[in-house]
Order: sequence, then C-alpha cells, then structure tokens
Amino acid sequence: MQTSQVQYSTALDEILISPVLDLRAYDRVNLGFTRTNTNAGTTSRLRFSTNGGLSWITRHACTTDNSGFALFDLSEQLAGQSAARLSFQFDSEFPVSGSWQLDDLFLNGRPAPPIATAPLPAQPPLPIPSFVTDVGCTWSQFLPIEGSSLQLRVDRNGDGVYAGELDNWMDLPDQPDGTLLQTLHTIALNNNGFHAFEFRARCVDGTYGYSGQTGTPGISDDWAVFTAVPPMVPIASDPLPAQPAEVWFETIGTVGCTWTQSSGINGDSLQFRVDLNGDGDYLDGVNEGWIPLAAQPSAEVLTVQQGVSFLSNGQFAFEFRAKSLAGFWGYSGNAGIEGIEDDW
Repeated sequence: MQTSQVQYSTALDEILISPVLDLRAYDRVNLGFTRTNTNAGTTSRLRFSTNGGLSWITRHACTTDNSGFALFDLSEQLAGQSAARLSFQFDSEFPVSGSWQLDDLFLNGRPAPPIATAPLPAQPPLPIPSFVTDVGCTWSQFLPIEGSSLQLRVDRNGDGVYAGELDNWMDLPDQPDGTLLQTLHTIALNNNGFHAFEFRARCVDGTYGYSGQTGTPGISDDWAVFTAVPPMVPIASDPLPAQPAEVWFETIGTVGCTWTQSSGINGDSLQFRVDLNGDGDYLDGVNEGWIPLAAQPSAEVLTVQQGVSFLSNGQFAFEFRAKSLAGFWGYSGNAGIEGIEDDW
C-alpha cells in the first residue's frame, strides 16, 4: 500500500481487510508481519473488529518511519470471538509520497481447552446418605474432543489431596469424538465428608481441559461430593399409644415401640424412661432415669413394651433407646434424637 510518487489531486485512504474469522475455539491469538513504513505525512493503522466489520477499534497506529517484524497479542480482543476481522489502513493527509509495505503475515491461534459444565452432583453439593454415588459433567468445545481421552480422579478418603493409587487418574469408557460429550461414572467412597473429584478431557489438537470452578488442574478448585451417611442406628417406629395420643389413659397403661436395624439390635441394651411428673424434662432423680428392660435375643427387629403408672392427670413424655450390634444408640421419638423435645 503506497501513495503515488507523483502528485495526486486527493489524499489517499487505502484499506486491506481480512475475511470474517471464527476464533471461538481459541484462547490465544497472535498476529505477526514484516512491515516497512516510509512516512511522509501518512498514518498506518492496525484495527480489529468483533462484529464482522460493522465497527472497528484501532490496536496500533504508526506515524513515523518504521520497519522490521511486528508481533501483536490479540488474545484479549479476539480470542473466543465468532466474527473477528482485521484491517490494515493506510492514509495520507495530503498528496505526498510514502508507503506501508506488508509481508510474511501470519495469524496464530492456540486452541482453547475443552470446557466442563453441568457438574453432577450440582455444586455446592448437598449431603447424600450413601458412600456410593454418581459423578459427571458435560464437555464442550468448538474443536472435536477425543472420546478416548476422558479420565477421572477422586479424593476417596476426603483428606484434601489426590494421593495414593486409588486417587490416581482412571480411564473412563471410550466415546466417539465430538464437540459435546457427557461423562457419568459411579464412585465408591470411604467415609463421610467432602470428597473432591476432577475430570479431564483432551481436544484432537492435544489440549487438555479440566473440570472444576475455574477449570484449572489440581484439587483447589474442584467440585465435590458430600457424603453424610447416618451411623447404623436402630430406628424406632409404631409407637404405643399411637401418636399423637388422642385416647385417655387410666392411671396405669402401656407404652412401647418397634426397633429395626439391618445390622442387628443388641437385645441386652433396651432401656426406657418417662417424665413421671409431667414437667417437661427427665431430671427428677432415679424415677426419671434410664430403666433397663427385659433382655431379648439380638435381632434385626425387636418389639418392646413397658407398663407405666401415673399419679395425676396430664401429658407425660416417654423415650426408649436401643443399641445396634455395631455400637450405635438409637432413640425413639418423632425425630429419633436423644432428649424430650421430640419424644412421644
């Protein structure tokens, strides 16, 4: 691009414009070229557009003699854009000699990694009552993702690091290559708490992408599973009398419940207490303390009943407890917690 060596009657404005470029698959974009700018009242401008050329922004302008190789990092401006264009504009304020010679022009893009979204479970995770659960995500990228590259690692013991053979990367089943892939895998964990997990996938150009809040490798930003498996406590049901108690007792009556626990209930652990004076607590000496009940053979289901005698009218709370063969106490009541607040 150059002005004439003879006098033109008007000033010049020459533009070289690129085609529309789809750069959605790239997170780095560099432009390089060799230039010789002989200035004589002229201006050379490098401009870019992100809307296909409807509007332009100047990236670089030169009004002095300049030559050599120029390199521009346009990642911030053009990476990820679907309608990028480049413009080289050369103009003079009045008819003079001068030129802007361009050669060896190249545009270099580094493909962006695959992007992981839609974590399973949704984040932040809610507690799940199981040590076995599914984890997954959706991978997307404008370049094809290798379906044979999918991998997963899990912090199985919840210690905050990926360490040991069980925490290493494991290969997931192959899928056909594509720009949208879904992964789902069942994992088994060792204990209650937060367990980080990380997927990774690779584009056909070799660029890896990682799951997590920021998509960076390492546990610091990773999604997690929250296991909250209740201990193997006996569960009380079928209260006697049925609740809420609508039938009046005589001064002597019977209360009871049914205990269940698949791991077994210790038949020697059965106990009972009652708020005999109806004051809303179990604090009145030995009369309201835990009373051992008759021992039964240990089993997965046990039914207990106890006769009670009252000295006045009113409402009187009662509570049973039993221990599983694994050593965990269970309590009767609407919520199964120790204390009078939820008791029948």
